[in-house]
Amino acid sequence: MKRMKTFLNFASAGVAVLGLFPAINRVAFAQPAEKDTATIASGAEDTARDARELCKTTPTSLEQGKSKADMDITIQIRKEIMEAKKMSLSARNVKIITIEGRVTLLGLVNSATERRLIGEIVERIVLSKNVDNELKVKSASLSEP
Repeated sequence: MKRMKTFLNFASAGVAVLGLFPAINRVAFAQPAEKDTATIASGAEDTARDARELCKTTPTSLEQGKSKADMDITIQIRKEIMEAKKMSLSARNVKIITIEGRVTLLGLVNSATERRLIGEIVERIVLSKNVDNELKVKSASLSEP
């Protein structure tokens, strides 16, 4: 019982002291600073996906349109890419996101030729003004053998 009273006295004294010195409160109970976008982007774990998440203007595959028309466009584009001759595995795996008839292409391809060919396939299916070709060409050291 005596220990409990002693603890309560110390606790109440601590609260009183902290109340008297607001500067101590700010230092003692400071929250860790949030990471800014520059710090996140410069980190070792930086990936293309992380960069897109920081810049919310680029759609993600989770935002793929659910309408029958959007799904049909995506399926037709994927089918034609898969049937194209001499496309690398990277080119066959690009992301195709269709939202309200607007197609966004995301991912890495091995060459500028693949990027162009995929763009042409998409433009045969939808109007070119409705295509955002954001495909990137891999550097020579990253390309597939």
